[in-house]
Formats: sequence, C-alpha cells, structure tokens
Amino acid sequence: MAGPRATGPAGKSRRPLEPFTAELASPSGTARSRAWCRDGFLQNEFGCSCLAGIAFQRGILDKYLQAKVDSMSQSSPKSFNIAGPCVPGVHYMLPAIERIPANVGHLTATDSYFVLYAPRQSGKTTSIMALLNEINHEGQYYALYCNFESPQRFTDLERTIPMVTETIVSSLLNSPIKELSRASKRIPTFDSKLHKGLSIVGGKISDDYFITLTNAISLPLQALCRILDKPLVIFIDEIDTLSGDVLVSCLSQLREGYIQRDEVPFPSSMALIGTRNICDYRARIRPDSESLGTSVPFNIIKGAFTLPNFSREDVAALYGQHTGETGQAFEDGAVERAMFWTDGQPWLVNALAHDVIARQMGRDFMRPITGDHVDLAADRLKIDMNAHVGSLVARLQEPRVKRVMVPILTGGVPDDDASFEDYNYCLDIGLIKRQPDGSHAPANRIYGDVMVRCVEHGIPG
Repeated sequence: MAGPRATGPAGKSRRPLEPFTAELASPSGTARSRAWCRDGFLQNEFGCSCLAGIAFQRGILDKYLQAKVDSMSQSSPKSFNIAGPCVPGVHYMLPAIERIPANVGHLTATDSYFVLYAPRQSGKTTSIMALLNEINHEGQYYALYCNFESPQRFTDLERTIPMVTETIVSSLLNSPIKELSRASKRIPTFDSKLHKGLSIVGGKISDDYFITLTNAISLPLQALCRILDKPLVIFIDEIDTLSGDVLVSCLSQLREGYIQRDEVPFPSSMALIGTRNICDYRARIRPDSESLGTSVPFNIIKGAFTLPNFSREDVAALYGQHTGETGQAFEDGAVERAMFWTDGQPWLVNALAHDVIARQMGRDFMRPITGDHVDLAADRLKIDMNAHVGSLVARLQEPRVKRVMVPILTGGVPDDDASFEDYNYCLDIGLIKRQPDGSHAPANRIYGDVMVRCVEHGIPG
C-alpha cells in the first residue's frame, strides 16, 4: 500500500522527492520547472513541491544530477557547455585530467604544495574535480575540494576568517567520501557566539580575538589530519578572491601548518587554484587599491602551473564528438574559423558551437556546419552582453588594466606607468597574450573586437 503523500505549506500535496528529481531532470520537466518561489519551496506546474533546503542536501543532489545525466543520455545528444563545470555524460568535453600538466600528479604523490592558475571559464574546476576523483578512487589519499568564493564578500578579518573556516567544514560535510563527511563533526570549528561581544574593543579587534583568528584555519586542519587514517590532499579554489589582511592571514596559517607538519599533522599536499599565480601576487589593501608592495607569504610551493588553451586538434576532437553522436559534420572551415576567432579559449570554443547548433540550426542535425556559421556566431558573441563578455568590460575599468590595454588596442605608445606586474596581471586573467617578438596583443580576436569597441565608445570611463 502506498505511503502517505508528503505535504507542503498550508497542506499542499507534495510528491516523493525521487520522482520529482527525475521529472525535473527530464527535458520537459526542466522547461516547465520554476526553481524557487517565495515560500521557499521548489515547485512546478504539476503542483509537486519539496522543501528547497531538503531537496538539495548532500546525496539528494547527487541523485538529481544522476537523474539528469541518465535523462539526457536517453532523450537527447550532449551539449556544448557554456555555464559551470562540465558534467560527463551531459556535455561534450575533452578528457579533463589530460589537460592538467603531468607534473601535478607527481606533486600530489610527493607531499608537495603547488599552484594551478588559469583565466576564468578555462576548465580549471572541471580538471581539478577529475583529478580529485582519481585520487579518491586510487585510495592512497583522501582528496577534498574547497571553494573560497563566498568569503570574498568581506575584507575584514573578524568576519571573513570565520567564513573561511566554515567553508572548509561545509566542504567536509558535503564530501562524497564518508570518512571526510564524518570527520566534519569531530573537528573544532569557529564559535562566533563564544566571541560575540569580545571581538571589538574600542573600535579595534581585541588581542584575544585576534589570536583566535590567526589559528582559526590551521587548527581545524590539524585536527582533521589527526583523525584521518590516510594523508589528505586539499584543493582550494578561488584563493585569489581573498585580499589584503585576509589573504595574508590565510596563507600564513597554511604556511605555518606546512612547516610544522613533521610534528603536527597537516595536509600532505595542497593546490591553490585561481586566476592568478598566487606567488607573484601582491597583497592588496582593498579590492580597488594598488599593491602593498610585498609578496604574499607563501614561498613553500614546488611549482606553479597553468592550463593551456585548446589546440586546433583539440577543437577538432571536441567538435568531432558532436559529429560522432549526431552525424552533423563540422567542416574543416568551421574548425579553422573557430580557432581564428578564439585562439582556442575553451569557453569561447564551446560558445561558438552552442550558438550554431542551438540558435542558428535549431538543433537540426541534417545540415553541415560551415565557417560562415561560426563567423555569425562570433559576431553574436561580440554583441551579446553575456556574463563572459561583460566581464571584459568590467576589467577595462580597472586602472592597471587600462594602462596596459588602451595602448595595445589603439596602437598607441605604451603607458610609462604600466608596470611589469600590470602586464602579468593582464596575462594571468587572460586578456592578453605575449607574441613571439615579445610584444603583447589581445588574447583572441573576439576579446580584441569587444574591447576596441568599448574603448572607442568610452565605456571604461
């Protein structure tokens, strides 16, 4: 006999969760679903609803994603991803782990700390998650992924450091590795209630509270490593979104733990991931300010690596996956024009194919894709103010970017105030590339055309 139906607010009938996630994952369910409503419930037009806080707890989200993968594989071909990390079985993608430099695997096996950096939407998270899954599958180490994007909302120590600690604990709790999830309940966490009212004295952080902050990251990691029965490898993403005193404190605690790890357990290997090489990064006083003039205190790394753009062969292989699945051919001219416009930038390569297939072709797989289709897609990308292109405009408002970019875009004389660090910054975030003769140019033609238009119309201000 069927069990009782669950109910939402005001006695509204609610169907069991698993059928809901399967329905939501289907193409028709996705199209009809409304993600969030004011009463905090996930609902769709069929009247099914479930508490959002319950629906996306650890494990349930995994079921939803698996249902989505299964549904996609059964009902429609894969797609070219233009939002978030790639999902195997849902998106066309190159072997993610092969994009990571070979030395990285050696560093994790030799208890080393290292940096992995690349511009946004270039495949960092997809590749790191593939490496993390491989490490956990091999079973010699535990691997944990943490993302420090949320704590960047604040720049003061008293609020941000506790958020960093909470991020680490939350990452443990939500880890699919049961030993890590269980350990989250056994490590000391930052007790904000304990320190409430004691943190600020005369408008300044009290001495006792400051001492607590300077250990708030390292102590939980030490306690965690005491509990685990295998060494821990930790991947910290978005590390460079922190700034000033927060960044210095965070890196100082990680460095101190590294130095003492022969006596006090600490992660055996660590990767700091971001858009910039943290070792060359100058700690900023505020997000909109210049440099403190000193390097960050993280001189313990064994190497810094970046992800390369796609090669011409990579683009042909990626597009060839679509041909193999649907029979729709990308002509050689289409691949050449994709390289012409993007220089192999991963998000742009995917975005061009997505525009051609979804917008121009309407998913009609009978017609071949030509270079003209790709050219039209490139023109649309340059006009559409999507998040990726819009971020270019935002970057041009930064003084250090303007000092570098305006002379490059206008063909003018290089700005004498543009420092070596300014050029490195623009290289790291993917706005420019270094030419064989040592000069600099826009990273690709799409970026160049967008930024030239912005400068001509005075958008940077």
